[in-house]
Amino acid sequence: MELSTDIVGNLGHAGIFSFYGNKILTTGEGGILVTDSESIYEKAKLLRDHGADPEKRFWHSVVGYNYRMTNLQAALGMAQMEKLEGFLKKREKISEIYQDLLISEDMITFQEPQNWADSVCWVFTILINSDVVDFRDNLIRHLREKQIETRPIFYPIHKMPPYEDTSSLEHSRFTNSEYVSAHGISLPTSVTMTEDDIRRVSKEVKDYISRL
Repeated sequence: MELSTDIVGNLGHAGIFSFYGNKILTTGEGGILVTDSESIYEKAKLLRDHGADPEKRFWHSVVGYNYRMTNLQAALGMAQMEKLEGFLKKREKISEIYQDLLISEDMITFQEPQNWADSVCWVFTILINSDVVDFRDNLIRHLREKQIETRPIFYPIHKMPPYEDTSSLEHSRFTNSEYVSAHGISLPTSVTMTEDDIRRVSKEVKDYISRL
């Protein structure tokens, strides 16, 4: 089956989007599932509402959950949609300023754009290419002392307790994931940031790297 890459979320049978508070669009919490499969759609509707049978009131045909989005959350999301273009332009500008300020640092690698997709800057993430043990984590601590909040890249899934003993996983295949997780750091990327804010963060990053 030939897959189209024109629209985010259509690379499989279903796509999932998070609307958590730090996402580009937020409803405070929650998210959505999109699918072109009628069977997945009907199953998702059933599970999100306690498994309640749509044809028989107060009858639960399967074990379900309370995954319904409230009207207030939906209204917030709709209002956010009206600002989406502005949010994307602001984040693109933040990314450009960071790269202009940090590009001279050989130890820093940026995410490379791909010709098959348009990138959106949810968070500005870089790799710190240092062999010094815990250098990335020490940088995070340094920035925290300067009242600058950052975050490391997520742990690889195969390192999580539910999956680490799964015999079907060939852990040697995930060396890139492990490297990115150990060396990646996401810098502040809020749309409320000013250019002075970005310059301050960049300066602290460069100052710390220059200590090597």
